[in-house]
Amino acid sequence: MTTAIVVAAGLSKRMGAKNKLLLNYQGKAILLHSIDALEKSEVENITVVTGFEKEKIEHLLINKNIQLLHNPDFRNGLTSSIQTGLKGINKKEQDFLICLGDMPLVKTEHINRILSKRSLIGQKEIVAPLINGKRSHPLLFSWHFRERVLSHKSKDGCKELVQENIASIKFCSFENDFSFDIDNPADYNLLNERN
Repeated sequence: MTTAIVVAAGLSKRMGAKNKLLLNYQGKAILLHSIDALEKSEVENITVVTGFEKEKIEHLLINKNIQLLHNPDFRNGLTSSIQTGLKGINKKEQDFLICLGDMPLVKTEHINRILSKRSLIGQKEIVAPLINGKRSHPLLFSWHFRERVLSHKSKDGCKELVQENIASIKFCSFENDFSFDIDNPADYNLLNERN
């Protein structure tokens, strides 16, 4: 079984006064693009980790069949939110897919293709999308990495952990670039211009 951990906790500082996850893109909030893609995918469970503007995020997701977890330490960075989500997964021998809520171009077919690259249960591995030669998200981890992620000290996510375990990585190459994420008003304008 695979649980997706969707990080929806960041401060959106570079966006200014607006929470980037709540901005409209093609008729719905940016975060909903991620959730909708996951709901249609082969992922069995979805856990969304909230932080900044918790109530607004929860209200947006009120009709979704997901688990909501709040990270009270969301100001401590991305890793603390990933760890909050991971603590909420209590089934052994399970993969977990780390997703960022600000990547609205990730589609169901991308997620399913990443999941299709995993080996049989019991293999120690990370499956990472490779776009134009660069690693991206979502990242699929086998259960073996649970304790490593929970004890990870870097505040900026699992990049260092992935680099330390390069021999365990399976790459999944994609031609179309879905790695675009929204950090500031210029990114948001560019996203809207692309479509």
